[in-house]
Amino acid sequence: MKYRSEKTTKIVRQLKALQRIGDETLTEVAGAIKQKVEFYDRCLASWDKPSEKFSPEEIEVGRKCCNAGLNMADDIVNELRILYLKEDE
Repeated sequence: MKYRSEKTTKIVRQLKALQRIGDETLTEVAGAIKQKVEFYDRCLASWDKPSEKFSPEEIEVGRKCCNAGLNMADDIVNELRILYLKEDE
């Protein structure tokens, strides 16, 4: 899948590595996070060609909100990576 954000690509790669560990709960958590990350990535992409009804300020706020969701996911995945992966993949 092609993602809008390089951050999304990095997060998804790390989530896949976490899922390969084989822990059922961790696999489910990583899957749930992946769904949300892909949602925020699609939202971010939607602001590339926004409707004319949005002002530049609204577009900027929309992008910031999407990036905030990705940043939060990145922080959570980084903590999981530290806890569960010996080496950075």
